[in-house]
Amino acid sequence: MKPQCVIISGGEACPITDWEEAEYIIACDKGYLYAKTQGIPVNIVLGDFDSYGGEIEENIERKSYPKEKDDTDTMLALKLAVSGGYDKIKICCALGGRLDHLYGNIQAAVWAALRGAMIMMGNEQEELLIMGAGSVTLPRKEGYALSLFSPAGEQTILSVSGVKYPLERGTLSSSFPLGVSNEWAEEQADITVEQGILLVIQSKME
Repeated sequence: MKPQCVIISGGEACPITDWEEAEYIIACDKGYLYAKTQGIPVNIVLGDFDSYGGEIEENIERKSYPKEKDDTDTMLALKLAVSGGYDKIKICCALGGRLDHLYGNIQAAVWAALRGAMIMMGNEQEELLIMGAGSVTLPRKEGYALSLFSPAGEQTILSVSGVKYPLERGTLSSSFPLGVSNEWAEEQADITVEQGILLVIQSKME
C-alpha cells in the first residue's frame, strides 16, 4: 500500500487539507492556481489548460492534452494516480460549480474504486467517500446527515452499524435512494461493503 495521493481539481476553490500526508500531488489545470494560492507544492500539473494559462515553475512536470478529448482533467489525474499504485486518493476542489462537472468527477471516482482505490472528495459543506469491497469507520459528525448510495449501476451489498437505520447485509440499488439521510446513533458508524461500489455523502444540514 502506497501513501495517499492528492489531486487538486479545477472546480470550486476550497481549503485544501491533509496534503502534507500525500506522497504525490497532482494539480489539474486551474488546480495549480489553487495550490499556489495556498502554498502547496505539486509534483505535476496536467490538463488541457483551458482554465489556467499562467506560468508553471520549471521544476514541476507538465503534461498537456488537447481540449477535444474523452477524459476530463480529473479523470486523467485519477488514471495517473491509479497507474502509480495509489489506493487512497483525495480529490480537492472538485465540488461546487457546474453539476455536470460534479457528476463527471463522481463517475471518475467510481472508475478508480472499481480498480481498488478509495476516493475522498470534499469541501466545507460536503464530504464524499467512494469505495469498493472493504470496511471503513466514520466518526460521528454533529450537524451532518449520512447518506449511502450505490453509484455504479449495480447492487451494493453492505452492512452498517452505529446509525439510526442499520443494515445487516442489506442491498442498495442505483435506481432507488434508500440510503438518503441516515443519522449517527453512536460515536462512530461502521460500514462494510461486501459487493459493489458505495458512495458515502456526509452533508452539513445547516
